[in-house]
Amino acid sequence: MATQSNYAWRRDKDGLGVWEHRGKVAVAGYGHSPVDRRWDGTSLDKTLGAYSIMACQKAMDDAGVTPDQIDGIICCQSHIAGGSGGSASQWAPRPYFDPPYDSEWGLTLVNAEWLIKQMHLPNVTYAPANVPTIGEMVGLASQAVGDGLCTTCLVIYPTGNLEGRYRRGGENADDYARGARQWTVPWGNHGGNDFINIFPTINIASNTAAHTMIWPPS
Repeated sequence: MATQSNYAWRRDKDGLGVWEHRGKVAVAGYGHSPVDRRWDGTSLDKTLGAYSIMACQKAMDDAGVTPDQIDGIICCQSHIAGGSGGSASQWAPRPYFDPPYDSEWGLTLVNAEWLIKQMHLPNVTYAPANVPTIGEMVGLASQAVGDGLCTTCLVIYPTGNLEGRYRRGGENADDYARGARQWTVPWGNHGGNDFINIFPTINIASNTAAHTMIWPPS
């Protein structure tokens, strides 16, 4: 079921013409969890997993579909803090809670396998691994439905972080900004837009939220 995502679906060349599935795929439902500055580390009804399930259920309700109708799920399992998340990205090594919060899954990470189990989705046959982040998830879901890999696809991008110095792990935890990093790292967390567009921003903290779409054929 958990197949590796391949990127052959990308329309990244000139001259491809009109997409072959144009007019055959539609967004049928949308759901969004509440937004908190961060999880408090205590309320299990506000974990990233709990909010992800809530967002999924809202999208399903909006689309008018039931759990047995979901046969595809696309979930990006990387948290927004990324590989340099530091203390804001991993619950460990603190003690975990009772299942289903007895590991990082549901606390700082959510993937398709965890959601399928916790939401009791019995008919999922398409749940690729190595899912891209939010922008390309839409393309991947559209192509999967158009190609007949699934008919009703749940698409979710869960993001969250814990208390701590956001993105201050790994190389970012160094006391020195070496090489080209001297021009970016001392000024705080940055994303692509401020490099590309020279648009300066200050990132205070990420939120804990999840938003979901369902993609069945029209």
